[in-house]
Amino acid sequence: MHRLLSVACRTRKHHYSSTILAFTSSGALVESVRYQGGIRPPDNNYVSTAADQTDEEKMIANAVFVDVNPEMARKLQAAAAAAAAAPHHHATNVAPPSDDASTAAADVVASSTVEQVDDAYFDVNAGILPPNRRAARPESSLTTQERRTLSEMLYETHYKTEVRNGSEGVKAMMYQSALEVKFIEEAIEADILEKGGSRDPTVVRQRIKRAVLERCDLHKPLSYIIGYQPFYGCHINCAQPLLCPRPETEMWCHWLVNNFLEDATEPFHVLDMCSGTGCVGVSIAKNAPQAQVVAVDILPEAVKMSNINATRNKIPNERYQCIQSDMFAALEEQAATAAAQQEASPSSSSSGGVSVPYGSVDLIVSNPPYILPNQYEDLPKTITHWESKVALVGDASREDRQYTYFQDLCEKGAKFLKPAGSRQEPLRRAPSMIIEIGIQGEKVASIMEKHPDWIDVELHTDFAGQPRWVSARRR
Repeated sequence: MHRLLSVACRTRKHHYSSTILAFTSSGALVESVRYQGGIRPPDNNYVSTAADQTDEEKMIANAVFVDVNPEMARKLQAAAAAAAAAPHHHATNVAPPSDDASTAAADVVASSTVEQVDDAYFDVNAGILPPNRRAARPESSLTTQERRTLSEMLYETHYKTEVRNGSEGVKAMMYQSALEVKFIEEAIEADILEKGGSRDPTVVRQRIKRAVLERCDLHKPLSYIIGYQPFYGCHINCAQPLLCPRPETEMWCHWLVNNFLEDATEPFHVLDMCSGTGCVGVSIAKNAPQAQVVAVDILPEAVKMSNINATRNKIPNERYQCIQSDMFAALEEQAATAAAQQEASPSSSSSGGVSVPYGSVDLIVSNPPYILPNQYEDLPKTITHWESKVALVGDASREDRQYTYFQDLCEKGAKFLKPAGSRQEPLRRAPSMIIEIGIQGEKVASIMEKHPDWIDVELHTDFAGQPRWVSARRR
């Protein structure tokens, strides 16, 4: 029988991106981890000292978590209290907002005025962060009334339905809406400067308003508007129709690297199936320096974007390559050809290109299509109007038979994997397979349990206590 494991949303070394909110007993917002959209790529990491984090940790340890079920809230509080004694490695963006900045700025949120949230966002950041991490306070291209109006538009369209806990929830969601306007403004200004233009307030103002209208009227994802998504210390370019990286996926990437992969002393091989933007494989390659990743996706847009993102995050070609294939089809063809050539001429070498022989892979990770067709109809427009249905539900031949994706991973994936015991010592206790799942978690775990090649099958939960990924070791 597989085990159901719950992983806290916070670890000793890293903060996860999420939308979980925490309030003190007085109603002040303690922690609202940045919206997925982000502002700038995380080029530098800042390690906080005990003096930097003491007050923050004390507040979080005594916070009341909302927007999660009571059981998960208790787990989050326990995890935060336990984390208070240990320093954290903040995988933050180059500039604002730090957790300290968000905490102190929350004291101003109660006024529900966009201009005061805006002021606190910069004032607190400049006062708390060390000098080399402080951001200059730019003059906004928008008037106070414009920022307020745009924030209210975003709140009404995207955040109002998420409000819990009455007025406290309204404050928190208005804060998120105001931050989103600021994210959009900074991204637009950065794009103009990157292209050699000048900061013309009129041009910036027009582009901000157009972007907010796209968010509100067309339900365009924020990651598409900004053009990228911070993900586990990586700058991941995002574009339609590829899925925007999710915090739940980032969560298990953290878990995998922190608990198993970062201690590897020799190169090891990773296969990233259904790679999409490449966020999983690229983040593993960046955070586990010994990893060598081959990524696979059926969409040509995904192959192109994955390779772009590897280059953007300074992953050399010899450590990351993405190829187009319908699951294992191209890999099986290549492996069979290589085996035949080897048998015919034992002294022959590979003819070049990506080579993934049977029994050569240490780890397979996959975020395959797992949204059921009836679930897809109820998804928000930010997903159904923009992101690839093939990536979410599967292609036409398999959207009603999604179990075939999991069967392929279980059966064909096993052929490419090394037995767990033959891997290098630091990886022997690591999973051989990680599969992100939805409500089919129990079914996927059962498929693997019944297969003779798999042991130590475990089902793990996400931020909200929902089953989110299955791990197993190759026998």
